[in-house]
Amino acid sequence: MPDDDLKELLHRNLAFLLEETFASPARSGGNAYLDTGTGWGPTLASLSAEEASQALAPGGTTIAGHVEHARFYLEVVLRYAEGKGEPVDWAESWQVREVTPVAWEALKETFLATCHRAHDTLLGRESWDDHALGAVLAVLAHSAYHLGAVRQRALVARAG
Repeated sequence: MPDDDLKELLHRNLAFLLEETFASPARSGGNAYLDTGTGWGPTLASLSAEEASQALAPGGTTIAGHVEHARFYLEVVLRYAEGKGEPVDWAESWQVREVTPVAWEALKETFLATCHRAHDTLLGRESWDDHALGAVLAVLAHSAYHLGAVRQRALVARAG
């Protein structure tokens, strides 16, 4: 397969996976996560601030914490993609635990805007190298992990 064809195939599949993870639009012909509407956008839309603030155990993480951590991670990757690789305080990314309804709406809006920026930035590259591919794969893996954790915590929160 010629390099240009491989790059196009890679780009198309990465775009599909990022879109599925972040926005999760309804599609005919299937999707990556088997069920429709399981990405960050639809998942967060149905959660209240109270549900987002519930820990599974005393001192445990919350949905709001996972969302803030995932947002923080994306911001770090975006800065790194711009050549701004400064030291990161990862503990800072877990400071959010409880949110008010207003704070929850703001966090969701900021997070989804960051997802959109990450999608556009990561896929808008003119050329692909080891660094660029590694960044996209890391974002996909990290985002999918935390999305799964949030979806499981949402089930528990709704069950009371």
